[in-house]
Amino acid sequence: MLVLEVDSLSRRNAARFFNQTRRALAALGSQPGAAGAELTRSACVGKSSIPNQLPLLAGCLAGGPVPDGRQQPWSAAHRLMQRDPRWSAPDAHAPNEAVAWCPQGSEWLHMAARRAGYATFLGHEFCSRGSPWVVSSFLPEGALRREVDHFHDDLFCFRKGTELAVTPCVGRVPRASLGLTQIARMWAGYASDRPKLAWLNMAAVHEMKYGQPDPWRFRATCERLDRTLSKWLLRHVPAMRDTLLIVRGDHGIAGLIGSEWRGPHPWSAPEETHNGFLHVLLQAGTGRQPSASSMSEQLRANRQALVTALDLHKTIRGAMGLPSPSLPFARDVLREAVSPMRSCREARVPPPLCDGFWQDFI
Repeated sequence: MLVLEVDSLSRRNAARFFNQTRRALAALGSQPGAAGAELTRSACVGKSSIPNQLPLLAGCLAGGPVPDGRQQPWSAAHRLMQRDPRWSAPDAHAPNEAVAWCPQGSEWLHMAARRAGYATFLGHEFCSRGSPWVVSSFLPEGALRREVDHFHDDLFCFRKGTELAVTPCVGRVPRASLGLTQIARMWAGYASDRPKLAWLNMAAVHEMKYGQPDPWRFRATCERLDRTLSKWLLRHVPAMRDTLLIVRGDHGIAGLIGSEWRGPHPWSAPEETHNGFLHVLLQAGTGRQPSASSMSEQLRANRQALVTALDLHKTIRGAMGLPSPSLPFARDVLREAVSPMRSCREARVPPPLCDGFWQDFI
């Protein structure tokens, strides 16, 4: 299982500047024994990174109104998960992003994978120790170190105050190539029959939204990452048999730079922020029942359905052969038909992220 996340990549922005990556994914999906699809209606369930990463990694919701016993986002039983206070900063997130609501039986994918014999990898492109900006802040440091075999984050951790800033390159090396190289070595370092789970968040595009917007620097950053990612995919993914690959933007482009492409149409801004890029690629042999060909057909049939990170959580657990927690509204996009008329309410997309852009699906 391999999840490559380009932070803040909207589907529209992928169409502008990530065409080499899109062509690479299409080429890989056309190979014998493989199938892929770009899911065009990938909807955000939160306004920022962590509320869109936590549903995929843990099957939980964060960033909405803090439930008070009367407001509950789950129709089934639930439990509360709170951010480790040592990782929190008063000005880092809105207070309601420090808690998450999880269905009974939910667990982090990395925990479930380790129990099933997987080698695991988790990576951000900056030093995450003590950082309130990382999704792993919902896990105590000790538990995190027990459940993950390989980290990318530690590469950027030096003495306090000397951590590398999140820039597109480290010296002359594209920052993204460091994490991708580590994943390739992980795949090569284990026996081919040892299952693996890797999640990498690439932050170069995300960082371009701060400060005075510079469209030319933003474009150069996107095109550099596009070249790096597409070359890596074409070189390494064909050898990753029995692999489910997800390439996604956790949310679209926000901040000042996002306004550079907001046209006169009132829906153009939500299309930039609420519709993250999502491509799912299924390599030969993934899963046991139903057959890979059946899953491939179902994936293609769901290309235009409303899909969220909660659906991806259930899909990954299904591909690992593990039962899903109580998520009656989540759908496995490889095994279940998702109605093209699925509503925001049915998919648990909050109204502020649904109005306008997903109006036809409310």
